[in-house]
Amino acid sequence: MVSLSSVDPQARQVLEARERLRQESICIVVRRLAAEGRIRQPCIVEQAMAVLIALTSFQTCDQMASLLETDFLALTEVLLPMIGAVVQDVAPKRVCVVLG
Repeated sequence: MVSLSSVDPQARQVLEARERLRQESICIVVRRLAAEGRIRQPCIVEQAMAVLIALTSFQTCDQMASLLETDFLALTEVLLPMIGAVVQDVAPKRVCVVLG
């Protein structure tokens, strides 16, 4: 889909809409985490949003999987410690519930 979006305006619109929805969803989750006091200091909500949006983007995950020669599911072990640097009490089960 990403490749197609470079030559097809409709595909680009669909991809951009999905990306906006993904980012909006992450912002909602981060606000909930902030309300629970789970954003690590000195990180502020906007920084947490930016970090999680970047870490969970298709491009980031695709490149990490390629560089590590692994699949997307194996990235959980790599991503959770990074997410844990921003969010307190990160557990695989909680991440799956939030993202799934």
